[in-house]
Amino acid sequence: MWNPINKLTVYDYLIVFLLILFVVNSTTQNLWSGSVVYVLTSVAIAVVLDLFLSWAKSRLKKPKKDGFVQPFKLRLPKSAVISGLIIGLLIEPSKLAWPDMAPVVLAPLLAILLKHIIRVKGDHIFNPANMGLLITILVLTPASLTWWGASPSW
Repeated sequence: MWNPINKLTVYDYLIVFLLILFVVNSTTQNLWSGSVVYVLTSVAIAVVLDLFLSWAKSRLKKPKKDGFVQPFKLRLPKSAVISGLIIGLLIEPSKLAWPDMAPVVLAPLLAILLKHIIRVKGDHIFNPANMGLLITILVLTPASLTWWGASPSW
């Protein structure tokens, strides 16, 4: 008998947990107008950039001895979704204008770039979301990080 619970990974559980935090706190804090845009922007940037960099790296691989390069497999990068959700839940939604949206754009860009650049034995060694947020705070001093997505507002 097929049991979908056995097929879920830690990444799947974390995505579900972060989505629950997002929905509950967006509802209880009445932040739907800004929070949806912030979280979706962060996740979209992280996923698209991760897919692009993975595709680009697959194109740069040397052919095997038989002369063939394995084709790129299009898969949802769950770690990029998680990084985007964490970043979107940490940057408090404010105005939907450019200066206020800068941290939501810069943090996932840096997170995924650093994930692909800083590697040891093929694995990234830092939490991508944390690195992206750290550098974003250093570059954009007024970035408002409050972890609004996990605030107990009920």
